[in-house]
Amino acid sequence: MTVEKVLIIDSQPLYARALSSLVKEVINPLEVTITTNTKQILDCVREENVDLIIMDVLIEGRDGISLAKSIFANGYVGKLLFVSSNDYDSLSNVAYTIGAHGYLTKYASQSTLSNAIVNVLKGYTMFKAQPAQSDQQALSEREVTVLSYLMQGYSNQKISELLMLSNKTISTYKARILKKYNAKSIVEIAEVHRS
Repeated sequence: MTVEKVLIIDSQPLYARALSSLVKEVINPLEVTITTNTKQILDCVREENVDLIIMDVLIEGRDGISLAKSIFANGYVGKLLFVSSNDYDSLSNVAYTIGAHGYLTKYASQSTLSNAIVNVLKGYTMFKAQPAQSDQQALSEREVTVLSYLMQGYSNQKISELLMLSNKTISTYKARILKKYNAKSIVEIAEVHRS
């Protein structure tokens, strides 16, 4: 997967730099830009080939959801992933509604965030809860990580090695995930996430 440009919009400089390093390590884009300047953001979206935007819902006291709407209104067709300190299902639902491709908290593990970046770029969505699936139980952070690996085709054994958990524990997580999605296989869940 070739990624030309990633735009990070976050008003916490240390977190933004750490996120930039993670993005470079995980997907190796040609360029990563960090900014909170609205004009620069909109110019970048209009004039450059931005593949992925990672942003917070609160940027220097401004509403990131409204900014995301402006980004889409300016013709952005790439992927948008919210990563926020705010752990509210309602914000995740709003992000989903406006057309974002994912919503994670800044408390997510590095592996969860890495997997979310890769999966969002592949066309999957990563939300805490989606309005269309409101009767579905929310996945825990660990379940999201396990699901992410499963959707990439990793075996239970490989996931257990990566997460340093027993194979039986991974099987238990997989069973919980399938039950929460009322699905018989990971393929069924992948279809839900693609739509």
